[in-house]
Amino acid sequence: MKSEYIEEKEGWIGVKVIDNNEVEHKIAVQKSGEIRGHSQAAYPDDPDGRAEDENEHFNQARKYAKWHVLRERGYETVPPYRRPERIAAVLTAIRLCSDEEFEEYFGDFYRQIASHHQSGIDRPYNLPRGASDSRTILYTMDVFLEEGSDEILSLEEEYGRRLTEAVREEIETLSLDTLFDSPITTLSESFLGESDDSPNPPEFTIDGVSGITINYVTLLGKKKTREADSPFDQSPDGRLELQPGPLESLDDFRALVYLHLLCQIRDQYLLIGEEPPEVFRVLGPGTDLALGKYQRLDFYEDYHDVEADIPGYYSLI
Repeated sequence: MKSEYIEEKEGWIGVKVIDNNEVEHKIAVQKSGEIRGHSQAAYPDDPDGRAEDENEHFNQARKYAKWHVLRERGYETVPPYRRPERIAAVLTAIRLCSDEEFEEYFGDFYRQIASHHQSGIDRPYNLPRGASDSRTILYTMDVFLEEGSDEILSLEEEYGRRLTEAVREEIETLSLDTLFDSPITTLSESFLGESDDSPNPPEFTIDGVSGITINYVTLLGKKKTREADSPFDQSPDGRLELQPGPLESLDDFRALVYLHLLCQIRDQYLLIGEEPPEVFRVLGPGTDLALGKYQRLDFYEDYHDVEADIPGYYSLI
């Protein structure tokens, strides 16, 4: 994928994008993130007339244009919780939590997920009527950091380098038998340890979390959402998106959250037509949007499947 700035008008920015099929797109992105206009000569304008791969190249070009405007012009065209540096900052903040803090922020989320498979766990949130099938339920929780956007973005390059080094070292040493026993401590020690050739990595702090939003499908096949209360009137820095699963302990859930956020970072690259940095080429459940695409479209590999055989990608479990 390639892009370049064309022009800026009142309220929008013009971007030229060359997709991975070598097709040129001219896209007008509003400063709010909406697409104002999109022209190209290779694919049908009607989505129903496009083949699966053509449609996804088209979608990737639009997302890539939004990223170009965010990075090069500074306009908020991509939600914070869909930006790799924000997700990585949330991952760091969670890893810096003590056991007590993790329980305070995420204990209910763990119990809500685990209650579908463990009869001895009380469910913090009652399910809406019609949400009986755990296979069609998605729980989400928003995470808010104390640090502001400028603080996170200004440290992105150094943060990303240190995180990459630390995670790569851990990936090389972890095995199936030790995954859920070691990563919480050893990954934190590796990343937070001092280095002779660079400053200590930034530290981020959780300011609060939302309640649990329940997304479900009714018996009649209708998609519904019961929104949770949020302590903040702003977009979150991160969003956990997980389905019910058999988790034996809060430590298991903590390890799953680490993997989930790493996979979310992976997804942000793949959905704009880019390969993620090597360390984020991990298999597992990321964003719900990406999961749906990986499951439905032959265009993508099965990145969500921890047992998938994809060259260059690895599984932690």
